[in-house]
Amino acid sequence: MSKSPSFVLKHRNEDFYVKEVSLFPNDLTLNPLHKTHTLLQAKKEGYTTFEVIHTLAEFFNLNRLDVHCQGLKDEDGITQQIISLKHITNREEIQDFNSKHSHLEKGWVELGIEGYSREAVQEKSLHGNVFTIVVRRLTSSLAEDLLDFCKNHADLVSANYYDQQRFGLPGGPFMAHQIGEAIVKNDWWLAEDLYLKSGNAELDDRKANSGDGSLKNIDHRKLNFFLGAYASYEWNNALSDAVNSEQKVEIFEGFNVSACVNPDAPLVSLLYSENYKIDENMQLKRAKKARTSCVNTTVYATDKRIDEEFTGHYAVDL
Repeated sequence: MSKSPSFVLKHRNEDFYVKEVSLFPNDLTLNPLHKTHTLLQAKKEGYTTFEVIHTLAEFFNLNRLDVHCQGLKDEDGITQQIISLKHITNREEIQDFNSKHSHLEKGWVELGIEGYSREAVQEKSLHGNVFTIVVRRLTSSLAEDLLDFCKNHADLVSANYYDQQRFGLPGGPFMAHQIGEAIVKNDWWLAEDLYLKSGNAELDDRKANSGDGSLKNIDHRKLNFFLGAYASYEWNNALSDAVNSEQKVEIFEGFNVSACVNPDAPLVSLLYSENYKIDENMQLKRAKKARTSCVNTTVYATDKRIDEEFTGHYAVDL
């Protein structure tokens, strides 16, 4: 049996670039007069969105809840997104911020002013994301096959699973869903224990270092990330049951879902799953949420080029 091609994804952070396709307030303008919020284009590497929110709040002397985003972006790549401040800033302040955050311990953060509004951006109010992904260590023939496939299959449909980034930090441990489940079950002692083991505590601004309830002191939006991870775990299981194939795909060690091996197989257009959210008063709410079982995306491929990272191989940008 022939060995599978050993192509490489995400060899370095520059190989994975994500740009948010945002929704903007109707009153967005370049004139700050009578506005209350600045909308920023935040580009970063090596830092989570939550870390950037904390950094912005600290730099501009704001409460964390005065800083809003539409979606969460990984630290494991280069990402660009809209973040709003309840503060009218100017280009001099932005230049000062950028000069101080261009060479940080784990990466960098760069800001640009998108405009001004009377509104903050709203969570999840975005069209989606555009990804540029470099596929490396391809043979010449495999690169040609990839280009040919993308040319003839620009519109791709796949089962709409949540992947690793939903369940933990890059490289793991992947236990964010377990923290969320403990919160849903009101087991804050277990949630705190899992939180400390997950690696997230080192990234968050905590008012208490240990003990029952200290997890409650972080930004409640981070708690909603854990709740979302638990909802995603339940969703993946429900969708896997609907796909119902013997071939499996590993999301992370110990968590496999059914692969959609037949591209012509019918799938239910919508599935309903439990959604969880906690408010600023620590009140947990549940609601049934509909989500499409398939995701449709358009993929374009550039011409193959010499791979500067792997001698004798080729790379293709998707």
